[in-house]
Amino acid sequence: MDAESIFHIANDLQRGGVSAPTTDSAEQRVPLQGLEIRLIKLKPRAPSDGELIRCETVVISLDEAPDYAALSYTWGGPTANHTIEIDGQAVPVRKNLWRFFQQFGSSAADTWRSWIWIDAICIDQTNASEVVQQVSMMGRIYSQAFKVLVWLGPAHSDSDDAMQAIVDFATHQRHPKSRAKFGIAGPVWRLRDSVKERTGLELMLAKSVTILCGGSCVDWIDFCNVMAAENRIPDTSSPRNRDYQAVLRSPAMSMVEQSLQPLDHRLWELMVANQDLRCTELKDRVFGLLGVAKMGAVSFTSPEYRASLCRLLNAVLRFHHKESSPGSVEVVANDCNQLAELFGLEYARIFDLEDEYGVIVAPASIKEVGECPLGSSSERGITMWWAVFYGHAEVERLLLQNDVRERDPEESTTDRAWHWAVVCGEVDVVRVLLRSGRTGEESGFLGLAVWHGQEGVVEFLLSEGFDVNEVGEDYDPALQIASERGSPEIFQLLLAKGADVNTQTLRGVDTGRWRPWNASSGTALQAACAAGREEVAWLLIAEGANVNAQAGSLGNALCAASYNGRRGIVQMLLDEGADPNLAHGCNGSALELAVGYEGVVQLLIEAGANVDAQSDCHSNALQRASARGDITVIEILLQAGADVNMQGGEYQNALWAALVETKESAAFLLFQEGAYLTHHLEHYQKALVSASIEGCSWSVRLLLENGADMNTDEACWAEALEYASGRGEEEIVRLLLEHRVDVKAAFSHDCSSVFEHACKLASLDRHKKIVELLLAAGASGEDALEVTSGAGFEEIVELLLEHGADVNAPPRDGCCTALQAASFGGFEVVVALLLAAGADVNSKGTHWGGGETAIQCAEFGRHAAVAKMLADAGADLTGLDRASLDVLQQHETASVD
Repeated sequence: MDAESIFHIANDLQRGGVSAPTTDSAEQRVPLQGLEIRLIKLKPRAPSDGELIRCETVVISLDEAPDYAALSYTWGGPTANHTIEIDGQAVPVRKNLWRFFQQFGSSAADTWRSWIWIDAICIDQTNASEVVQQVSMMGRIYSQAFKVLVWLGPAHSDSDDAMQAIVDFATHQRHPKSRAKFGIAGPVWRLRDSVKERTGLELMLAKSVTILCGGSCVDWIDFCNVMAAENRIPDTSSPRNRDYQAVLRSPAMSMVEQSLQPLDHRLWELMVANQDLRCTELKDRVFGLLGVAKMGAVSFTSPEYRASLCRLLNAVLRFHHKESSPGSVEVVANDCNQLAELFGLEYARIFDLEDEYGVIVAPASIKEVGECPLGSSSERGITMWWAVFYGHAEVERLLLQNDVRERDPEESTTDRAWHWAVVCGEVDVVRVLLRSGRTGEESGFLGLAVWHGQEGVVEFLLSEGFDVNEVGEDYDPALQIASERGSPEIFQLLLAKGADVNTQTLRGVDTGRWRPWNASSGTALQAACAAGREEVAWLLIAEGANVNAQAGSLGNALCAASYNGRRGIVQMLLDEGADPNLAHGCNGSALELAVGYEGVVQLLIEAGANVDAQSDCHSNALQRASARGDITVIEILLQAGADVNMQGGEYQNALWAALVETKESAAFLLFQEGAYLTHHLEHYQKALVSASIEGCSWSVRLLLENGADMNTDEACWAEALEYASGRGEEEIVRLLLEHRVDVKAAFSHDCSSVFEHACKLASLDRHKKIVELLLAAGASGEDALEVTSGAGFEEIVELLLEHGADVNAPPRDGCCTALQAASFGGFEVVVALLLAAGADVNSKGTHWGGGETAIQCAEFGRHAAVAKMLADAGADLTGLDRASLDVLQQHETASVD
């Protein structure tokens, strides 16, 4: 088996793509360690052995290995149908290897008595790890062998003559006087097929190569000289010369020629020169050249063979740039393109971010900050993320040089790069960016790293002198962030670096409207309490955190814990001396913030919290509980003595809070407990409309019966009526209509506007009962007739007509008549109803192109049956096209027949 084969099998074994070979190998043995290899030696054959081949093996480190030869051969067929004996055990081998043992097993030559390395036997093919480990040492195994034996198989045809001709030619070459007498034997060229099929890897790494064919052997250099001599034959058109040319142009010959020259080739140059090298496994294009490449001042660090192709190519690119520094990003792009072409890959494959097993490892967090800065589409995929991921230091330098900070600071991408690198936890990127110089914009990135749990970045930034207690207008101290979100390790790290447990955010107290979704923590203890991190809170208190410190939008630690329902932390804080009545600004006391968590509310009341404590927004806990509809907390507060009619705050009192937020059950409970309404116009308007929308009939009745004079609040009443009508709230519509003392008087200036709109809304949703109520209250129904005719709602149209809706009412807002709308929609039953009610068949609207009649609308909608009905009713046919007239004529003829 050649190196290409074993590389391919090793890669498949590592990926799990194929099962481990079971032929040409001994029983599974103790795995090799470090630089250990196995060597095999043929034992002398006794007369009683017959054809039996007996061998012995030894395990030895390459650093201490004796002289040995390495065998290169093809595995041949898949079946191991022959047997040899290794260390006393019968081992199946394939035919080609068995032939090698048979040919040379009885030879007396010392060469065949030396130690030999044979891949199929010396590597345990059933052990995938050992295969990978040995393949990674392949270059040294072949290069350290004193000779590589290339077994071409048994003698065939005139191969013996060819081998002898090569020996004779070499002899004459050594004796120039006899050179003219020698003619090269014709059979030599027949060896070309075997030579052309070699990959050349073993040949390039070898100190010396011997070709074995049958019982003959020749030196590889002698064979090369024969090929060179044949290449000088004048008759370039002869078939033989063409055959030799094919051999000389083969990858193997190219590599051998290079191997015979001084080792001064760069890896990149070798890859370009040998781009036609045939390798089943693409990675062999690199590994096969390492043994002859010139290792410059900076050595090439090759990934393990099992690493992904992308990682290997980026290692090659990195080494190339160390040897030859690129002058621009465009040069880097060209190098990437050339590398992709050498390996037959798409250009984008060079930029895949893969681990050693070929798995894409770009973190999900990259999506949070968009595409990587310091790299654009014009640079063809080259970004800082890619450069740092694969250690392309030269590319990092170019990208930082290309940043636009020096030309236009406002457009600099460096700050975005900082954010991106910190979020993704890329310490190496942060290190590169830090080398480019700090601008002052990076101060908040310590907290950003803490927030995203990037311990490595946090530790690095602190080691570079970032202030652990720094706080700005737009970001919180690192310890505060760690207390809320950071990992325990980061929290302990910050404490160890001297973080102050009582540092407060500069944003201070939020004095605006109560907005819990925008709450900010003022201290680390508040942050821990809000997040429910009890263990962190204990540690902060033990480090001297002030439990009653006032800061942040929630006020203090007890308020923060209460607002988030952290009962265990609330008890801990009370035990540590937290004041249950300490409050500030809009958000109020801990008791008010605890609404929604009855256990915390009860705990605070038991600790002495004032149930009637007032705040700027909700006024007290009862109002907030009422606004949320929290029946349980309302009952707890009332039982603790809360004043049900306490005035003040946003809602004036608890009952208004429940009504405005349409918490009907809460309002009913408060009303039963003696709550009363004191008129507040803004609250009344909002509560009435909201209750009408939500269908809270009890609330509507309470408001109507206990509110201000309905006849002085027309707009609110009208809006409620429209919402209730459109939503089908029949009971509420009745209540609203009943509580208008003088409807027509109140709307004398435009009586139809409210009723017509409400009737239209109810009609569109087919709320027939409500339509009847509105018609009885004074709605004419013309607007509703128009829209329901266009929608084809037959039962509503019939109801409106029965109640006297004017079928010929002029179009409102420049639209169309009911008959036009029904004709355009093709609703035959509705058209019939309208015609029977006396609809003017030739009335014109203004919406349909500036004055179409009903029959023209039917024509436009291609409703022939409706057009026939209208024509029969005396519609004017002027303006209809010939096709429509023909259709009507056909209908008329069909009717006569």
